[in-house]
Amino acid sequence: MVTITDISKACGVSRATRALLALPERPTCIFYPDDLSFLGGMSELEKHGLSIPKDMSVVWTFRAVSSKRSFKKELIK
Repeated sequence: MVTITDISKACGVSRATRALLALPERPTCIFYPDDLSFLGGMSELEKHGLSIPKDMSVVWTFRAVSSKRSFKKELIK
């Protein structure tokens, strides 16, 4: 199943995670599009007494801001 939601606001990730956890058949894995979304989702999972990876598998894409800045500096040189 795929659930798409607007996570542009801080509450969006929490709301989406809560909605997934409230489904009759809770997912076994949640995908978050970036690190900040993952952190918000992880917080919501913890509020529900769930741990990663014991109770829920989680996947997210890693976008290191510091790495991007370093890369841009290297390009400018």
